Amino acid sequence: MIPWFTAAHPFTPADGDRWIDYVKWSGLTQLQEVVSLDGMLCPTLLPEIKDDYWPHIVQEDFMLNYFLDFDYLMAQVATIEKKNVLCVFRNPVERPQAPPVAQFRFLGYDLVDLQDTASALTNCGGFPDVFGKRLVNRSS
Repeated sequence: MIPWFTAAHPFTPADGDRWIDYVKWSGLTQLQEVVSLDGMLCPTLLPEIKDDYWPHIVQEDFMLNYFLDFDYLMAQVATIEKKNVLCVFRNPVERPQAPPVAQFRFLGYDLVDLQDTASALTNCGGFPDVFGKRLVNRSS
């Protein structure tokens, strides 16, 4: 499995009313932060695909916000103080091992649509017949 990397805006209680409204709507009261590929909750920090990104990004389907080169991504977001840098494995068959490029902590899985606009786990109103809210961890 080849790791992909992306950088996203954090979504935490520091987001004020947006956070309060989200927790009220979702019912995910246990959350301390949303760490997700969901572009509505945690938008990418690099929404514009610059010409010099092309040799460094995944060029598959609509996956243009994922970098194959960790160091290149980190150089692009170096001046951004508040960020979540995520290591992503697409459709893993088993729990993936973090690459040695940085100290990544496994937080769990996400299930997003092809354009990374919504997570079925954190932004679709839930699927109570499939999984309960208690299965979404505190940093989801």
